[in-house]
Amino acid sequence: MNLSRVHFSRSAVLSRRLSLERFRVQVSNAGLSFKVLLIIVSVSLIGALTSSALVLTLQRQQLIDNSLSATTRLSDGIQASLEYAMFLNDREMANQIIQRIVQKQGIERIRILDAGGAVTVSSLPGEIGKHFDYSNPACQFCHAGHTRPSNQTTIHAVPDQSEVLLNVNLIYNKPQCYQCHVPQEKILGILVVELPLADLSNQLTAAFWRISIAAFVTLGLMAGLMILALRKLIIQPVRDLDKGIAEIRAGNLDYALPAPNHDELGNLAESFDAMRQQLKSSHTEMKRREREATMLHRLMLNISASLELEHVLDAIARGAREMLDADIGVLALNDENPRQMTVKACLGCRTNILDGLAIPSVESSSDPFSAKPIYIECWSLDLPIPRVAELITHEGIVSSLAAPMWSNGRRYGYVGVMTRQRRHFTRDETELFMRLTQQVVVAIENAELYQRVRPLAILEERDRLAREMHDNLAQMLGYMNIKTAITDDQLAKNQIAPARSSLLELKQIVKEAYTDVREVIFNLRSTTSGFGLVHTLGEYLTEYRAHYGIDAQLVVEPGCHADFPPEIQVQVNRIIQEALTNVRKHSGANQTRVRFEQMDRQVRISIEDNGKGFDPAHLNQENHQHVGLQIMRERAESVGGELMIDSRDGSGTRVMLLVPIYPVVEAPHEDTAYLASR
Repeated sequence: MNLSRVHFSRSAVLSRRLSLERFRVQVSNAGLSFKVLLIIVSVSLIGALTSSALVLTLQRQQLIDNSLSATTRLSDGIQASLEYAMFLNDREMANQIIQRIVQKQGIERIRILDAGGAVTVSSLPGEIGKHFDYSNPACQFCHAGHTRPSNQTTIHAVPDQSEVLLNVNLIYNKPQCYQCHVPQEKILGILVVELPLADLSNQLTAAFWRISIAAFVTLGLMAGLMILALRKLIIQPVRDLDKGIAEIRAGNLDYALPAPNHDELGNLAESFDAMRQQLKSSHTEMKRREREATMLHRLMLNISASLELEHVLDAIARGAREMLDADIGVLALNDENPRQMTVKACLGCRTNILDGLAIPSVESSSDPFSAKPIYIECWSLDLPIPRVAELITHEGIVSSLAAPMWSNGRRYGYVGVMTRQRRHFTRDETELFMRLTQQVVVAIENAELYQRVRPLAILEERDRLAREMHDNLAQMLGYMNIKTAITDDQLAKNQIAPARSSLLELKQIVKEAYTDVREVIFNLRSTTSGFGLVHTLGEYLTEYRAHYGIDAQLVVEPGCHADFPPEIQVQVNRIIQEALTNVRKHSGANQTRVRFEQMDRQVRISIEDNGKGFDPAHLNQENHQHVGLQIMRERAESVGGELMIDSRDGSGTRVMLLVPIYPVVEAPHEDTAYLASR
């Protein structure tokens, strides 16, 4: 039974804790208005209850004090009324006086006790002669301890659980009492008057309800007024601020935060709105720069798509025209004469007036960072431009913008745009145009370098092909020439059997020569494919399997960067082809794999076969018939790579080519100047 009670008590405590925790979580998750309302109601309720309790306590104490004072005066009056009967020692008269006072004054009972505690006179006849012991609880407020007897008034609880106002007046011995009492007696007895407190309780109850009703009405009015004031001054501004922050968080930077009040919340709203405006301005600027960067990137991709100088110049003129939405795009490069430029590209013209037109070079600062664009808002006939009248008349040119191109402190020329309507180019448009002119110089230099290097590359490739043909076809043809002469001598001497053997050997050599020539043509055709390296190798291996009966597979590992610039792609392709040719000629393999793997900033290309292999040490000791391997190494070195060979007798051969991945280097960003008019 005790254990059940303990368990029930613990369960109740745990339940109360869980309820309090749930209430705390609900309050923490509630809105600001609910929290403010809860605080206001709680504070107001505590204040109302405290003030009501204080008022009730004060009012009760005041009523009790008034009752005590009235009871004391009433007791004194009763004692004075009974003195005559006591002088006469007429108990019957005293009883009649007491009965009359009890009926008229609403007194519960009146007793007169002698010095020994015996009731001599009482409003209840049955109590006469009853003896009260001093240890009785009703007597303790006068006779507790060594307290000196005196007149007392107190509130006493009677056995029926009600309270009465108890007043005790001492009856002192007076000279007129000496005829019945000896003079030595100081106190002859006590007068005890009991008044019911039912009226006082009723008054307190009525006062409690009046005060409670007034308190709750006041509480409601205060809470309502405070809620209205807080809603207008705090809650609504905070809600508006929260809504504005949510809109900003959602990306709506056009939502203006209202600030109706000039207080701390109003200042906070103004600060947030200022931040929103700054964020919107930064976001707009970022979007503009992003669009400009995207446009520049797209134009540079189009410009860099070809290495032909003519195509590059046309792409630059077209890109300038598209960038500024102009009618004509023009590009002029410096001539050998430093004071003159020649128009090399022109897009959007109606006539051919600008094609190849020589324009006087404009003197400007030699510092590319201080060079300014040339902006002409309205063309006139007095401009120092050749055939300006025809340009205005036939082409209808009204406004133009031209920016210089610089490289290594040298001015390359100008890129310009022209419009057939009057136009004012903004600062942002001019700066964007200047960034374009700063970046296109690299594309022009690459195209010019490609034009100069391409003949050298052709000569170098031709020399490699000549060496390959000399090492293979030329030696075969020379050997065939000697073998033919020997066979002719054998036939002249009627040596039929040796001649037949020589002819069979010549037949085999011719077959091998035919295969080599066909392979050279096949390799050259595959090298000149216009697709990527992987696609070209895939087609090559398909024909390789069909022609030579060797299972050749291409494997590109995931994440491998297998695309190279065209000039590197050609060399890598020729190295792979030469390795596969060696597989066909010397390995005796029936399987080979070409594998691409990426290792950090390098691509490793492996050509493996399951042939008979060889001893690399023995190979290095031979000084002839291995020019093909030397050419493969030269090709690898020309692209910054490395060639390695791993082989053992009877264990196949693996040729490994390491090719670096060349990163794309972007042109540095430079600030530009702006010229408002010319």
